[in-house]
Amino acid sequence: MIINIARNIFKPKNLKKDKPPTQLVERVGQMPFIKWGDTNNFPFTLIETVRQSTTGKACANTFSQYVYGNGFNDKDIAKILDGTLQKTSGQLVRLGGFALCVKFNGALEMVSAEAMDFENIRLGLPNENGVVEYVVYNPYMGSNADYRSSDNQVFPIYDFDKTKLPYLIEKYGSTPFVVWFGVDSEYARFYPLPFFWGDSNSQGGGL
Repeated sequence: MIINIARNIFKPKNLKKDKPPTQLVERVGQMPFIKWGDTNNFPFTLIETVRQSTTGKACANTFSQYVYGNGFNDKDIAKILDGTLQKTSGQLVRLGGFALCVKFNGALEMVSAEAMDFENIRLGLPNENGVVEYVVYNPYMGSNADYRSSDNQVFPIYDFDKTKLPYLIEKYGSTPFVVWFGVDSEYARFYPLPFFWGDSNSQGGGL
């Protein structure tokens, strides 16, 4: 349900990116990923900056409530998805995107979709066609003190063309998929960045 809603709003397409500069690539094992910021902790810096600002926090909360709206009118759906909608609304406002962990049964029918901590996810390197096929998740991603590469988990990115799902399962194993949404704008180069955060040229900062 929430995937269909997001699909209608954001009209997703395959995530395609240019290869990032070498210094922004974390090469750990066989699954390198694109760092979010020079030291890979930009989202936490952003979240903390907003949290410490009375005005910034008030604005973020107001925008989050606006995105969330009144939740779902259907009470049965609300019981299942209201929490996910509320979490993704806050992430979309503060970090310019959100991610869902999607699980399927053997017939490739979706059985669950849960919001992930967007700040703990990094995009994998684009393949030869420029398509990002996977993300790397770590509950301590961006926390330089607690981060251990041994905790990294790789998830394939969900493709709305379901005919490609068997290929992804064969390549990455029977694992949950990640639906990754990011606001694509002039302010976002490799990662989505909120409009209010930029460098001296008003281009997306952090990279």
